[in-house]
Amino acid sequence: MNEAKDPRTEPPATTSTQQSCQSDIHSVLREMSAALAELKVEQRHTTTAVSSLESRLRASESQIEELRKKVEEERQKNQEELKNLKISFDKQVENLKKENQGKKY
Repeated sequence: MNEAKDPRTEPPATTSTQQSCQSDIHSVLREMSAALAELKVEQRHTTTAVSSLESRLRASESQIEELRKKVEEERQKNQEELKNLKISFDKQVENLKKENQGKKY
C-alpha cells in the first residue's frame, strides 16, 4: 500500500539543491530583464514612428482641406462665369433674332 508522504516528515532540501534553484531563478530573471529591455526599446521606436505618422497625417489632412476649399472656390467662380456666358449668349441670340426680324419686313 502506497501512502502519501507527509510533507512534514520529508527531509529538508539540501543546500546544493537550494543554491541550484536560486541560480536558475536568477538566470531566468536576467533573461526576463534583457527581454524587457528589448521590448522597451522596441516600444520607444514604435512610439516615435507612430508620432511621425500622426504628424504626417495631420499635415496631409490640412493640405486636403486647403485643396477642397480651393476646388470649391474654383467651382463657384466657374459657375458664375458660366452663368454670365449664358446671359451674354442669350442676349446675342435675342439681338440676332431682332436683326433677322427687322430684315424680313
